[in-house]
Amino acid sequence: PCKGLRQQLSEHIAKLAQFRTDPMSMDNKGFLGQAFAAGNSARAQKIISSRTRSLEQQIENFRKQLKECEAMYGKR
Repeated sequence: PCKGLRQQLSEHIAKLAQFRTDPMSMDNKGFLGQAFAAGNSARAQKIISSRTRSLEQQIENFRKQLKECEAMYGKR
């Protein structure tokens, strides 16, 4: 029952690593590109910081849920 949580955790860790390496590769909505194109580096940095923080919070949430799941069902 915890397999899906393990997979989501793994995917989000990979997403965060990819984003830290190349933020533009994950600019699906174009907000970061627009900020850079407008020469607004402060806005671009805020977008990067916000997205990083969001991914880190999601990862922590998945870790918490996985720990609870494994406590209930064991590691399988």
